[in-house]
Amino acid sequence: MITNIKKELEEEHEFKVSYIDNQGNGVSLSNNKKFLIPGALKDETVLAQPMKIINRKVYCKLTKIKFPSNFRIKEDCSKFITCGGCNFRQVNNSWLQNWKLKKLLQKTDSLKIQKKILPMTTLKNNSRRRATFSANYQNGRLNIGFISRFQEKIIDLKVCKVLDKNLLRLYNYLKNNLERSIKKNINFKIQINLVDNGSDIVFDLLKGSFKNIFEIDNLISDLISESVLRVSFKEGNKIFSFPLHGEVRNKLGILNNKTIFTFPPPGGFLQPTKSGETEIIKYVLSGIKGSKKVADLFCGSGTLSIPISENAKMMCVDSNIDSLSGLKDGLKFHNKIDKSEVIHQNLLHVPISYQVLNEMDSIVINPPSKGAFRQIKEIIKSGVKIIVYVSCNINSFERDALILLNNGYELEWIKPIDQFPNTNHLEIVSKFNMVKSEKI
Repeated sequence: MITNIKKELEEEHEFKVSYIDNQGNGVSLSNNKKFLIPGALKDETVLAQPMKIINRKVYCKLTKIKFPSNFRIKEDCSKFITCGGCNFRQVNNSWLQNWKLKKLLQKTDSLKIQKKILPMTTLKNNSRRRATFSANYQNGRLNIGFISRFQEKIIDLKVCKVLDKNLLRLYNYLKNNLERSIKKNINFKIQINLVDNGSDIVFDLLKGSFKNIFEIDNLISDLISESVLRVSFKEGNKIFSFPLHGEVRNKLGILNNKTIFTFPPPGGFLQPTKSGETEIIKYVLSGIKGSKKVADLFCGSGTLSIPISENAKMMCVDSNIDSLSGLKDGLKFHNKIDKSEVIHQNLLHVPISYQVLNEMDSIVINPPSKGAFRQIKEIIKSGVKIIVYVSCNINSFERDALILLNNGYELEWIKPIDQFPNTNHLEIVSKFNMVKSEKI
């Protein structure tokens, strides 16, 4: 629950920063309260203004560094504190990599697997190929950007060190031209995915019909000129799509001497960077090498299923029917549909049973941030020899990995991949082998 901080607290205060929390906030403890100060570093003395309270934690806006850390460097973005897209732009890359690795070691301490952590791969700036922007059109004026860290205010992005330059160019085009295609005051979101041959745009309307909000002919004409492949309008659970420049195809790379693609649906999930996607695929394929029957759980539109299907029979499971439709298109395109089983099922609530899984040589599991507790419970009863676990959340990974380690599996390796430089986020790919069968 978020509430505005009491008026008497809306003053600048001096804080001594004790540590940095897992979200990258500087933390100061005072009068039995925890003050979170984004942008502040450990041991710094700073001035900051309390802005809001979330779950009894007081979030403060950094206003001045009185005594800086020896690790502080000059920020390279004027919107760093207010934008909220980055947690760190005031330290160098070496410091940030060490901080992330230390956090990974701390979170996995109970697993006793530190010696099996491979070197971290860190992606470059200006490599993010997907983003969701907030937009507001009011009385002829359009604002597009990210929501401020501290206020319900849209922050304009003149430049951005994170976004792919083609994504930033399209953002600036929309910012300068979209208003002429809007007919009424409206708040909405714009999701953009970059693929190899263009971009895929979804206008997510919080209310109303796209036909009443946009001058469709003008909008489509403008987007065609910018090499947009597809434009879609989301109204609640309904999506209305218009293809503009052929198919939306995400090139995964070359395997078995041929180029392989996925076909993501409108607004479908893509790995945030092309290089990160390539790295994840490489380690997953390495982990399951030699397997002839593979289950891909939480498969999406096939980022992992499509390359795996080149050398194995597949069972692909996901809860998103649109993603599965894109997966089927990909499997048909690569002539793999006949040796693949595609299942629509919510694995968070109804896991695939161990009786089905025990027919597999390997399982690849790539759950959402909350992990896959119920599905892991079925996996340990299946006795499948190889588990490759892809995770975007170290906390849920630790919980699920501990279950595997306590039930006959051992960790062979864990590969950290930093797809979100300058944030607290870290992705991991890991391989577990069955050493003591618990197969039922």
